[in-house]
Amino acid sequence: LVEGNLTRVVSLWQHTNNAFQYVMAIVTTIGYGNICPKTDWGRDATVIYGLIGIPMMLWLLKTLGHLFTMIFDTLREWMEKYLAKLPPALKTGVFGGFVLAVYFVLFTLLPAKILDLYGPSQFNDMRVAIYFSFISFATIGFGDYCPPVDEGWGFVLCLFFYTCLGLAYLTSVLQMISRWSQAQRQRIRNSLRTLRMIKQRSTTIGVETVNNITNTRRHSRRAVSWLTKEGSGSPTKRTNINVDLNKSTESVMQGADESERNDYRY
Repeated sequence: LVEGNLTRVVSLWQHTNNAFQYVMAIVTTIGYGNICPKTDWGRDATVIYGLIGIPMMLWLLKTLGHLFTMIFDTLREWMEKYLAKLPPALKTGVFGGFVLAVYFVLFTLLPAKILDLYGPSQFNDMRVAIYFSFISFATIGFGDYCPPVDEGWGFVLCLFFYTCLGLAYLTSVLQMISRWSQAQRQRIRNSLRTLRMIKQRSTTIGVETVNNITNTRRHSRRAVSWLTKEGSGSPTKRTNINVDLNKSTESVMQGADESERNDYRY
């Protein structure tokens, strides 16, 4: 293993806190780069340990994230109760802004302030401390600012557990966004399905109405044609038949919309 930017190679396994920091960088996938494998055996061990440790870390984050999700659901119910007059989109925006603000305060400003007051000397600048907190909890880990290898157990343990909390919070936020996105897609699908059913029903009703009008006119015209051809019935009787024909047609057309009436007339 190689230590930071120093040219000398040291056996960091002799320093338990440095070995723990190396393990933390692997399972949290931050990878600061100040402690990394130097030999082939070290690289092989890193790969094997990562294949085992990273899934276990993801399971831990999922479990902790479930607790945060329960807290989010409780807060959302409270906001639904006291912000009932707001539009749904605005309530979602307010809740999302609140969640992000809590993340920024608890996992960026607060640890940065602690590092500024009680941390190593390189984090005494507040802006540097905020930068280090952000790249740590976002698992970016550029490596320009890293946990010192000469710090004791306390600093490394606090950093590890607080990083786990931050990653769990971020995981729960991503799960919440995923659930909201799925709910929106399902709502759009239901709306499209409803519109499709209404369109199909309207088309069916329109076809039935036109068919009823056509059949009524056809049978009535046949009756008039038969009376005219056979010479039976008086002119007054034939006139009454035409009047009944017009009444029956108008009664059927009352159930049709304007476009169907125009189609029939023309």
